[in-house]
Amino acid sequence: MRPNFFLTLILVSALVQSCNEPDPAPSVPDPVYVDMHEVTAISATTATLSLKVKYPVTKTTDDNYMVDGKYLTKYGFFYASNPELPLRQWEWVESLLKDESGIYSFEISDLQPDTEYHVRAYVVAIPGLRAQIYAYNQSENTLEFATLP
Repeated sequence: MRPNFFLTLILVSALVQSCNEPDPAPSVPDPVYVDMHEVTAISATTATLSLKVKYPVTKTTDDNYMVDGKYLTKYGFFYASNPELPLRQWEWVESLLKDESGIYSFEISDLQPDTEYHVRAYVVAIPGLRAQIYAYNQSENTLEFATLP
């Protein structure tokens, strides 16, 4: 009976020690997958936003899209008239990837006339079987545009 007690004590001690060690940092892809490409077709209440994926997008045999070894599923834009708001308070739109062009657009509507807007682009990347990682372009790459009066 004594050997089992010591073996149990060693296993419990090892388990407690492993719980106290921090998890290794997750492998995160380069957060700058996209650049704001341009804003076109600006009117008083609408605009077309475009982003460009920095790396070549390839279509897989199972009709998915990959970039830099990671699956891309969606693209989108955050936009707001007040750039000081936290990003979670900005408006957003997104769409599924439909081709491998690397340049994706979205028309937004219900904008206010004669208003300056700030836009950031993103793509949703899934590296392997991990959770989705949103790859936003950096705040210094925010694009501004103004709607017509």
